[in-house]
Amino acid sequence: KDNKKNWTIFVDQTELFNGNFQVTNLGKRFIERVELNNTNNEYINDEFAQIFLVSGKHEIIIKKIIEMSKSIKFENQNEYLEELYKNLDNMGFIAKNAPRSTTGVRGFFTAEKQLWYHHGLLKKNGSRYFFPKKGFLFNLNLIEDLVDRFYINYGDLYRNPIITDDIRIN
Repeated sequence: KDNKKNWTIFVDQTELFNGNFQVTNLGKRFIERVELNNTNNEYINDEFAQIFLVSGKHEIIIKKIIEMSKSIKFENQNEYLEELYKNLDNMGFIAKNAPRSTTGVRGFFTAEKQLWYHHGLLKKNGSRYFFPKKGFLFNLNLIEDLVDRFYINYGDLYRNPIITDDIRIN
């Protein structure tokens, strides 16, 4: 049940399916593009990353994390995650579900860090995603390339275009 709910939310956010689980025009285009080169895992990963970055709004969250990481004070990963959570919550990015029961087992951004790393968007420091005094480090060149490709490949079908600004780590 939990997995079904989590996957339903994620698939809904990517806009590949509508509320009735029917494939959207964006979803149809994604399927068509994946079928062109369905034996190349890197190609398929890049296609999916284009989708979740733009229509799934992960680009926005990543850019907010980068902005915040430059200004928040933290000594360790726990403080870093606490500050990110507090700032994102204040900005309205954290959805609240009061009646939901939580075990507290899964940490903040656990699934997202795995997804981002798997697609080459987030860098690792040994076995961790956290870099002391820096926080999370992202592959911005790849992110911006994938976002650009999304608008080339899917832009004519996307219903929520967002003007993005370049954020570069100096």
